[in-house]
Amino acid sequence: MNELHKTLVFTDLHGDLNAMANSFASFGIMKYNKNNFSDLVIDIKKYAETADNSGIKKFIIKQQKPTHLILLGDYVDRNNYSYHIIEFLQALEWKDYNIKATFLLGNHDLLNLIFFINPFKFHTLYKFTGIGLKHVTDFLDSIQLIKSYNSFIELHKNEILELQSKFFKNKEIELPLENYSIKLKYNYNHKKISKLVCNMHKQNDFFDKLTKITGVKRTQKIPYFGYSQEMFFNILYWYINTYFVKFENQNYFQLQTQFNNEFADYGNLGTANYLTKQVDENILEIQIVDWRIISYVWRKHYGNFFRNIKYWYLENSILYTHAGLSPQVIVDSFTFAPIFDLTTGKIDNKLGISTNKNISGLIKRSNKMVEQLIHNSLLDYSFEKLSGLEIIDIIGYSRSFTHGIPKFGGILWSDFNYIQKFILEQSQQRKLNSQMLTYYADFHKLTKINKIICGHSQHVDKNESDIRYRKMKGLEKTGLEYICIDNGCSESYRAKNGSIINGIEIDKNGKIITTMY
Repeated sequence: MNELHKTLVFTDLHGDLNAMANSFASFGIMKYNKNNFSDLVIDIKKYAETADNSGIKKFIIKQQKPTHLILLGDYVDRNNYSYHIIEFLQALEWKDYNIKATFLLGNHDLLNLIFFINPFKFHTLYKFTGIGLKHVTDFLDSIQLIKSYNSFIELHKNEILELQSKFFKNKEIELPLENYSIKLKYNYNHKKISKLVCNMHKQNDFFDKLTKITGVKRTQKIPYFGYSQEMFFNILYWYINTYFVKFENQNYFQLQTQFNNEFADYGNLGTANYLTKQVDENILEIQIVDWRIISYVWRKHYGNFFRNIKYWYLENSILYTHAGLSPQVIVDSFTFAPIFDLTTGKIDNKLGISTNKNISGLIKRSNKMVEQLIHNSLLDYSFEKLSGLEIIDIIGYSRSFTHGIPKFGGILWSDFNYIQKFILEQSQQRKLNSQMLTYYADFHKLTKINKIICGHSQHVDKNESDIRYRKMKGLEKTGLEYICIDNGCSESYRAKNGSIINGIEIDKNGKIITTMY
């Protein structure tokens, strides 16, 4: 691709497919209006099931001049089309449209990766940080990962059911990977419960039959009147859990379980491995699915997207990150530690890192480390550990702050709004502010990075419907321009109007163009 004519930057789509398409269309890279939404969803599902991307391709506009598309992360959670968005992004050879595409990792994307790689051990992400297990699992529920899960199931339900049916039938299944395969086994033949059918007006008959099949007895009948779907699935969940505990060393059908005498409640995800089909008004088909099958199908379809994702990106003295760059991140061992001299407590060039090329090398090595951790985790089917993914979250520190400096999650969590607050804070924080500003000034002087562009921190102003970006105040004298552009999709799930356009355009000279489209 020749010299770039312009760069388009979007962030925090959060499963809002309509907002993404509207935003892309507003910047001239996509043909779309709200009447095309159902067609777009159908074409994405077609690609997910058949790898036929012809429907998706018709939405994209080939650029006359080279264009760089950068997405700063958080593609998932909060809205209903998380994995539809990822399918769309990975369905295209962007270079065929004169577009270079760069996708960055966000904190929600990382948590999805960790969860789908090993939902049984997700609760250990924040182990040894002083954060209680219930807080961790409540957090998992609060980020609405269930909506990402539902999007994934909508796209791949048939494949999951087919694999699970084969697994039940044969007691074992061999799953192909890139260069080898893995074999999963059951200790007992579970064919009898491979598919359950319930007349919702005859629930007691259904559970009586289930008692005979499983040998699990219940002591209380369910009155039809006052029935709730939640009650029905809670009882079914108890049946299946009790049943599998009898026959399997490890129960791969439940997430709500005991770990070190602590109860992990996964909220809505706790029983999300029940896939249902409404045959008619009264008849419900129910298939329980092994979480190992769910994890395999997820890895199969989204492994390469996450393998190719970047932690951050540097171009033309502009550093693109998901959530910004706090002073803590600047000196963290995972990021820019080689330019921080512990003997003096200063950022300087005594360590021989004194050119932009050297800084580019640091960023590339950081990206390579993330790529390797993700690759290793995708190949690990032991379900015994997180395979080092917690390192990317800087060992999953609590989302809290000490004197204004974030001490968790590294670059994926360095909240623009909080950093802004403490830079501007006067009175008791004056000394700290001086130290923070010195870090930024020294960082700019040494690295020659002039601009940081991030997402993660929504800044929609109710009085202004279309603010494209915010600049951090208080950094003017440091020579560093710090910009947040998360003005769109992370707000749309709250505003419910889907009308906000996300993104900015940067010309080849690094200037942000705010022309409205």
